[in-house]
Amino acid sequence: EFQSSAARLESEERDLVETARRVVHQETRPLHTFDEPEPEPLADEAPLPFEPEEEGQVGWRFV
Repeated sequence: EFQSSAARLESEERDLVETARRVVHQETRPLHTFDEPEPEPLADEAPLPFEPEEEGQVGWRFV
């Protein structure tokens, strides 16, 4: 029983390491490269409902 528990834990550890490797790879690859066209925004993506504050101020204000 001890050996089967150890084998199961080793298998779970390998799965976790592989999952972590995949996540890191996805998060570090560029969204697009300069030789590819920039992806079109999705049709349901509306512009954000705020704009930069007046000149000289820091932050955003809702419009």
